[in-house]
Amino acid sequence: MKHNKLILTIFIVLLALTSCTQMFQPKLPMDTESSTSLGSMLAVKEEISQLETPKQVFVSQGQNPTDILLSWDAVKGATSYTIERAIITDPTITTVPDESEFEIIKKFVYDTTYTDEVLTDKEAHYQSEAYTNNYKYYYRIVAQNPRTSYDPSLPTEPVYGTLFNPVLRVNADLGKSTDSITVYWDEVPNAKSYQIWRGVNSNGTGMELIATINGTKDNLTQKLFYKNKVDFSEQGIEFYYKVIPVNESGIESVSSPLAMGFSLMAGAPVAPSTVTVTNGRGTKNSIEISWSTVTADGEVKYAIYRTSSVDSSLTQLTADCDSTTFTDSKALKPNIYYYYQVQSYIIDEETGEKLKSPMSDTGAGSKNQVEGFILSAPTSIKVDKTELSWLPAIGNTEEQSLYTYNIYLSANEKDGYTLDETVSLTPSEDGRIHHTVKIAEFYKITTVYNGVESALSEAVAPSPEAATNVVASTNKNIGSSYHANANGVYPVQITWKAPAENSLSGYNVYRSTKPDSGFRKINETPILHVSGTKDYSFIDENETAKTRTYYYYKVLAVNSLEQGTEYSSTEKGYGALSPEQYMREYNKTAINSQTKLTLMHKSNDMDKLGSETANGSISGTLSYNAKVDGVGARITMHYNNYADYYIIDKDKSSGVYFLITGDTNTSANMSANGTMDGTVVCKGMYPGKVIYDKIQIKGGAAGGGTYGIIREGFDGQVQVDWKVGEEGR
Repeated sequence: MKHNKLILTIFIVLLALTSCTQMFQPKLPMDTESSTSLGSMLAVKEEISQLETPKQVFVSQGQNPTDILLSWDAVKGATSYTIERAIITDPTITTVPDESEFEIIKKFVYDTTYTDEVLTDKEAHYQSEAYTNNYKYYYRIVAQNPRTSYDPSLPTEPVYGTLFNPVLRVNADLGKSTDSITVYWDEVPNAKSYQIWRGVNSNGTGMELIATINGTKDNLTQKLFYKNKVDFSEQGIEFYYKVIPVNESGIESVSSPLAMGFSLMAGAPVAPSTVTVTNGRGTKNSIEISWSTVTADGEVKYAIYRTSSVDSSLTQLTADCDSTTFTDSKALKPNIYYYYQVQSYIIDEETGEKLKSPMSDTGAGSKNQVEGFILSAPTSIKVDKTELSWLPAIGNTEEQSLYTYNIYLSANEKDGYTLDETVSLTPSEDGRIHHTVKIAEFYKITTVYNGVESALSEAVAPSPEAATNVVASTNKNIGSSYHANANGVYPVQITWKAPAENSLSGYNVYRSTKPDSGFRKINETPILHVSGTKDYSFIDENETAKTRTYYYYKVLAVNSLEQGTEYSSTEKGYGALSPEQYMREYNKTAINSQTKLTLMHKSNDMDKLGSETANGSISGTLSYNAKVDGVGARITMHYNNYADYYIIDKDKSSGVYFLITGDTNTSANMSANGTMDGTVVCKGMYPGKVIYDKIQIKGGAAGGGTYGIIREGFDGQVQVDWKVGEEGR
């Protein structure tokens, strides 16, 4: 009888060995006919650690004049999504934006659609640079679930969208016919039809819709056109036209600029000829034009009109010029070509009507185009270390070959610029001018031509050199003021050293779960650089950081304009674990090891006695021994360099998760009460020790006491309640 009682004690104690970590085991299916092995039933299920990246991302192109629409497939486990955007404002750039260019525009989106209001109704104008430069809006979407331990997904690959552009240029016949006025415009992508509106007010009020057409291209100009028939009563009237594109969804874009047009009246004089810019190709602040005298049966006067490379609307500069020269100084802007047309007219003595000639054939795009511009500073200025490069100011090739450039330096962005040198250079094959300059904080450039100097360009600053000696902490105690997140993971500390201080203003820190992609900026504002300070750090309090996960970091040094191109090296790091989480993560290996034993799982109690050894899936052994010990039982388990898991599943190069060596022993009397003893030394991702000396066995199961946890880098031993590992039992 006593012998049987001892065997029962051993059986109960064996059960106790597994009960302490039941929370890591799945509930066993009760289908007794299943062929599933006990080991497979007790194996740790693979946990989701990171949400999947959203798929089927759609970004609208040309669907709306003010908004861009986004949609994507729902991600399992995600409760919300973050939207990031980068804007390409230069139409010549064809490359995808860098991580540094993406900014969060919406942190929590609780649906799988989002509407980005790019322009307000007030901003939506045909002169908006979003239309004229055909901005591309790139988006990345990140799935997240702040209420769980899931890492946010990697960002989606950038996908760009565009607005539904308006018609940017409209032209109408200016006295070419007596019975019609033809309106011309450029085709708009995604437009299915075009509304033609007409009115008599130059400000566009009171206009009426006169036609909706699909649009036909003129064979000569390859522009779309509409011929507006006019009757005798409408001859000579100045009509104003606008064109509004409509897409297949019935959405209208923004209105085009107004185009003035008129039909010819009998008795009108001829159009002025030999219209010429006499002084206005690279002048300071005015453009002079001249033309030949027109003779007619009556006093001839002239009206001068202007359009530009950014606005095709005719602007009347004067209506009653009585000479054959005119100087335009009305609100001229740099980097804009201006085009001029002249109209002659007489007053009919009988009717008092103004008989207007056709407009001179000298407008934008005409065979005899009359073009002028004021001298502009260079554009698209960049500085890479000590090389300054820029695009020449506007002008023809011959004019640009005669430009010289003044380079100014300053220690301040706004003022204090002094002339450093004057250079005469021609563009390289890339169309840019390249020049090595002195090291300075800020640069500005002017263009000089025929003794005229342009205004100063916008300030540019060099991109700082890359930060050096970047280190991301691994399993580090970063101080008592920081706490573990809901997953039991402490923050990561990123440290680095400052590069040379030229133009250095601050730093941005980027993080990803991959070493070569998916990086996101994790600081809201740049970490300020302090002159003379070499050492910097940033604490990544990642709310979703999890165990068994590497995080990759890099640092971007930026100038005062928050610009930078030189990233540091990429370094991996991960946070230390709270004592409780340490015990749970260690137990994943401990409990899985016990599924490999056979004796303790025998159905016959007598068969549970004895010794056996199980091998780790990666390395080492677990030695088991159960025997009668006096009036009780003694079960010993010894680990020797035992490991079952890599940090990243099936990836040997990622390193071993827990490599354990030591003993977990249990002694109990015939009432199945007793104690545990032993220490297990842990190596791998989270070095430390687990000590069993204070665990109590009551009725064949853990029933009190604490585990002792020693974590490398932390002072002393921390006691963890025996119930850790009993959750969910």
